[in-house]
Amino acid sequence: AGGPDADPGQMYENAFLDVRKGNYELAIGQLRDLLTYYSQSEYSPNAHYWIGECFYSLAGTGAADEGRHYYDSAVVEFTYLIDNYPQSDRLPTALYKLGRCYEELGDSRRAKEMYGRVVDEHPKSLEAKPARNRLDQMR
Repeated sequence: AGGPDADPGQMYENAFLDVRKGNYELAIGQLRDLLTYYSQSEYSPNAHYWIGECFYSLAGTGAADEGRHYYDSAVVEFTYLIDNYPQSDRLPTALYKLGRCYEELGDSRRAKEMYGRVVDEHPKSLEAKPARNRLDQMR
């Protein structure tokens, strides 16, 4: 449940609980509601991040065509976060996940670009090492 009367923090917490339970479709709906009603809230960057994560998780289930669609949807969310919230603490993770999405979609050039950005722009992040490992594997 959400709507213009709901508190954005509570909407975010409810959605996040669904993410943790693996109710990805439900969480996506709740996070989209949050973005609709509170597009400029402090929760917006994380909402885009978690929508991307939900799509990424959904991509690993089901048929290949459906997987491609979910990866494409994850790309949209992670890209939006990166382009619109460059100060977000989710940036290194979003870049790394974007690389994973591109890799799954068969776009190794873009995947390498994202992994490279993690390594170059966020060398101290938790994602730097796995990004470096992906780059090494792709050479």
